[in-house]
Amino acid sequence: MWTEIPSAVPTEETPALRSQRARAEVRAAIRAVDSTLRQSGLPPRCMGFTLEMFPDRANPALRQIADYLEDWDGTRGLILTGGYGVGKTGLLAAALRALVTDHPSLWAAPLHFALAADLLDLLRQGYEAGDAAQRLARVRNAHLLALDDLGAEKPTEWVQERLLMIVNHRYERLLPTWITTNYGLNGLAERIGERTIWRLAETCAVIEITGRNLRIRDAP
Repeated sequence: MWTEIPSAVPTEETPALRSQRARAEVRAAIRAVDSTLRQSGLPPRCMGFTLEMFPDRANPALRQIADYLEDWDGTRGLILTGGYGVGKTGLLAAALRALVTDHPSLWAAPLHFALAADLLDLLRQGYEAGDAAQRLARVRNAHLLALDDLGAEKPTEWVQERLLMIVNHRYERLLPTWITTNYGLNGLAERIGERTIWRLAETCAVIEITGRNLRIRDAP
């Protein structure tokens, strides 16, 4: 004779269990964000940066960046301009952390962060190593490409050609590109070429960072 086995009666989750599960989910999300940023090439010095840490809390650029992140459509890029030491790289890193945190779809996406001059050196080395095409493809197809200090590199014809190849490829495929630069748009056009900068300007929010040089400590 078959014996009926009573089904398990679901137990109601206690507040303590809910709190424990919520904390575990937060820890898992933080690990996922950190892993994504490390794999992107974000420097260790910038890994912990958040927008809330920016020293100049009254800087209008903070509100502009927050608005950009809130309205991000998955395709629009970002250009942070400003003088030396005003915090462009830190703000870019902090904005990247905020974006990845708010968009779990980016956790497994190929993001790429690089100093622009270093990236160009890696592409040059690819011709000697025989994998130039593969290196270029990784940059051109990154889900989000962040180039720090664009315009600092020597503006040779080779540099301008490679940057145009990267930017135009991403422009045509609606892939967002973020950059920091010490130059305004016109000055940057002289460094990287008219066609490249105006493709970037068309597809990016341009935010100027003003303020004092944060690398110089106040006198005691």
